[in-house]
Amino acid sequence: MTRPAFLPTPQQELLLKAALFSGDDARSAFAEWASSADIDRLDAGSFRLLPALHLNLKALGVTHALTPRLLSVYRSTWYRNQILLDRTAAVIRMLAKHDIDSLLLKGAALASGIYGDSGARPMADADLLVRRKDLPGAVDLLRATGWNPRPPVSARAFDSFLRTKHAITLVDDAGRELDLHWHVFFRSRVEALDDALWERSRPARLCGVSTRVLAPEDLFFHVVVHGAEWNAVPPVRWVADAYGVHRSAPGFDWNLVVESARSRRFVLASLAGLEYLAGAFRVPVSPEVLSALRTLPVSPLEAEDHTLRSRPPSLRGRAKRVLLDYAFIAPKESTPLSARAAGFPRFLRDRWSLDSFGQIPGYAVRWVLRRARRQTSR
Repeated sequence: MTRPAFLPTPQQELLLKAALFSGDDARSAFAEWASSADIDRLDAGSFRLLPALHLNLKALGVTHALTPRLLSVYRSTWYRNQILLDRTAAVIRMLAKHDIDSLLLKGAALASGIYGDSGARPMADADLLVRRKDLPGAVDLLRATGWNPRPPVSARAFDSFLRTKHAITLVDDAGRELDLHWHVFFRSRVEALDDALWERSRPARLCGVSTRVLAPEDLFFHVVVHGAEWNAVPPVRWVADAYGVHRSAPGFDWNLVVESARSRRFVLASLAGLEYLAGAFRVPVSPEVLSALRTLPVSPLEAEDHTLRSRPPSLRGRAKRVLLDYAFIAPKESTPLSARAAGFPRFLRDRWSLDSFGQIPGYAVRWVLRRARRQTSR
């Protein structure tokens, strides 16, 4: 069986253990990693682990020739994160003044809470979740204060754009990014499931502003599923994120993770992640939990989607992913086939933020050419 591309390489695994483990386990992992690592040629995924490595080595009293460089990376990360988190807190405060609740997701929740030090985990953007009913008001407020969609979406196409998305990227005048979510997952856009996330969420504070974060089990599940996807930047920090979430949550309810995998159709992604965490990082996932995941039914649609997302994309694979994305949000099988087929052009128009059906052929040609060029440039 081919090793999933989202799992760490042996070298990345050593770095993770040096950043996460304690005592002699961390020291020996660091010594082995540092003996062959070239920090100037480190892949981007590994480089994002250096601030956490710095903090762990500092706590262990370990000094090395790399110590000054690690400190510099940590300080730079802390500075950039402080600016982004402060800007995010201002957004949360503004939304709250207009009675719009928000919930921190991904890096902002992890850096401000789980890691215990806002410089420990680099972030390129911040992610906020709002309820679907609050989305139009939230977007209007953000636009009025200098946050604009990227890529641009015309007013005419905006409502249809929302029907095929789970989040929208907004950028302020300084180039800072905010991903505003109304669903946590693209292909699991079920209001009842998201309502349950809100009900289980916990109060939190960001830069003195009240907000909320996902319950530990939901945050853990989100991290694992989000990490189980190939990325040009190796997504290895999902291991550190998941490890930290579990370690910070006494009384962790594994049954909730299994149920989330079943109800949201992420069985294979969850199983791959949990097997790896249990085997390589001693996360105490019981055999019963793994057995429960292995016995859950997996549809051909989910299996194909997981296969495509867990390996480097080909042009053909990208085209298949567009079809699969439509399959996940298309009308149910009880709907006549003709009606389901007729909905695909509307899906493409909305997904690509076009104003009319007539723009689809030209955009499709450009879409293929862009991805073909990317493929040949690798």
